[in-house]
Amino acid sequence: MQNLNTLDWQHLSAGLNTWSQSTTGDLHTQLSQGQADFSKQVEQAHTVTTAKVLAGAVTELDQQTGLASVMVALQITVSEPGSSPTVKQSRLLGQLTRTASGWKLSDLAQASSTDS
Repeated sequence: MQNLNTLDWQHLSAGLNTWSQSTTGDLHTQLSQGQADFSKQVEQAHTVTTAKVLAGAVTELDQQTGLASVMVALQITVSEPGSSPTVKQSRLLGQLTRTASGWKLSDLAQASSTDS
């Protein structure tokens, strides 16, 4: 999840390669299909996004099927030319799938807020 929230327009190819290596299944397909348009947007905006894991937990693990659910709290910083960096915290839910090359992210969603 940290990898998918970290990207530098000056090292776009390497960053997108990290995204590709970190994902599998439908998430991998979605990212691959939207890569060209997304790349143009990032290059034009000159954004640098970095993520730092604040906390994380495995919420479910099924070793037989090779699936795991995780919840992660991230601090995400977005920097754009001519403006101060924007910092936000985000809670994400992810599905991990075991592949031949290790566990990879196969689904990612924003955790819903329980604030009332």
